[in-house]
Amino acid sequence: MQNFFYIRENGKYIRIDFRKIIYIEGCRNYLKIVMEQGSHLVLITMKRLEQLLPTSSFIRIHKSYIVSLEKITAFDSNSVYVNEKQLPTGKAYKGIIEHSVVVVQSAMTEQAVTIPFNISSRIAVVN
Repeated sequence: MQNFFYIRENGKYIRIDFRKIIYIEGCRNYLKIVMEQGSHLVLITMKRLEQLLPTSSFIRIHKSYIVSLEKITAFDSNSVYVNEKQLPTGKAYKGIIEHSVVVVQSAMTEQAVTIPFNISSRIAVVN
């Protein structure tokens, strides 16, 4: 399988490498392919482009967004963060990211959950 495809832009065919794609955003009848160096607007359906992308590297998080798994810097139940950009997670796609990536519980989160309230209230602050 190829790691790229071509788009036609201003009479030229431009190579789009999968590993350089950050995310894809639906814009009415077009798709905006946001890459490390700029973006491209193409006339293709989200469903068709989703079929072209490798499922091991890209995930659909919303009816209007596909994101590269490698480019995700954080996520929660409502959003996916790619660098400074916050992308929404659609209701139909909730929980899909957790099944596509490895999630390890942090020690700080476990401590915060397991410390009983009465013990933590006895901690004194010393100046």
